[in-house]
Amino acid sequence: MTRAHSCAFALIVATFGLPSSPITPWGTSAAQAQTQAQTEILRPEIAKPVQSYAIRLTLGTHPDSPHAGAMAKRYVRYGASPRASQALVLAGKIHALTRGQAFVSPDDIRAVALPALRHRILLNFEGEADEVSTDAIVQELLAGVAP
Repeated sequence: MTRAHSCAFALIVATFGLPSSPITPWGTSAAQAQTQAQTEILRPEIAKPVQSYAIRLTLGTHPDSPHAGAMAKRYVRYGASPRASQALVLAGKIHALTRGQAFVSPDDIRAVALPALRHRILLNFEGEADEVSTDAIVQELLAGVAP
């Protein structure tokens, strides 16, 4: 595990490593409902291999990363920050909830990768000149990085 990978993993654990709590009935006020919703969003469990997958996807947006595809190496100037890993995990938890799952799967991470990563990639001059889409870079990344 690289230093960047272990730092990103620690950031995810620090952000989302909250203990599970029992489900309680929704409150009657809007504030109580919002607090309950925020708690429920954090509920789905995420295994370390799935967290690692989210981190590898984020690292793959950097042209000097071993996880980067040919397009990222050629067209990306700056890749996504560690906050992208957080976004992938949180959006993956929400996606899992919408599917009625109590856990986050790699499919949940893949489902949210485009909206979580596309705006976090800055193309270099060649990428801009060739009108490369960041969506194409993320799609290549999804095809090349195994869960």
